[in-house]
Amino acid sequence: MTLVATALLPSAAFLLPTLGVGVPADLVDAVAAQRERVAEVVARLERCADLVVLLVPGDGELVAPTTLTLLPFGARRDAAVDLVVPADLGAAVGLSERAPDAIGAEAHVLAHQLANLRLTVITIDELTGWEQAAELGESVASWAETVDERVAIVGSGDLCAGHDAKSPGALIPAAAAIDAALVTAVRTGVAPPVDVVNCCAPRFRPGLPAIAAVTAAGIAGGVGEPDVLESAVVKGVGQLVSVAGGRW
Repeated sequence: MTLVATALLPSAAFLLPTLGVGVPADLVDAVAAQRERVAEVVARLERCADLVVLLVPGDGELVAPTTLTLLPFGARRDAAVDLVVPADLGAAVGLSERAPDAIGAEAHVLAHQLANLRLTVITIDELTGWEQAAELGESVASWAETVDERVAIVGSGDLCAGHDAKSPGALIPAAAAIDAALVTAVRTGVAPPVDVVNCCAPRFRPGLPAIAAVTAAGIAGGVGEPDVLESAVVKGVGQLVSVAGGRW
């Protein structure tokens, strides 16, 4: 069929109310707003897609069929999501199918958000540059044209983790500039300035490769510009929500 939608979603555990993760009183309103926007995007994906290819930070692999339990976040023991691997995807994107020793928190959170859809997970090394990640996204979009399912590509929308001294990345003076550059790149499809995104360590902007891949996939697949594109800073971490396509 075709690529029907692309989206970026934050992977912060506190966005998932069913997991029982506590939210500080001063962040209740901000978290509620983010949860509402994420729910809106997920509902659109559930209406338009049969399969989601999920792009998250990791070791650069196509995750073999497995079951993700959500115990890292205090969920019920029966809270689990099964992953699949469609035929020919590995060859199309040039990745080997491997069972990971441990899959990152981003995949667990995003898989839980998308648990009503068939899911495939591709991990991207955090050191991957914009151009290389974009090529991966284009490959996934091309593969989507060859299958009999409606495919959506979703990536981790985590921005810079350094907006204040208490954030996971400590204080990074250029955090706001990094986030703004990435948001502009999603909106325009143009790679952000290298000097901006390279002014902090990759681990403090973990979503950059996935953002690049999803943005390039949307262009290659012709889904159009995002009609939802919002960023916010919660608990010192920049978070991006976007979706393009999938409005039927």
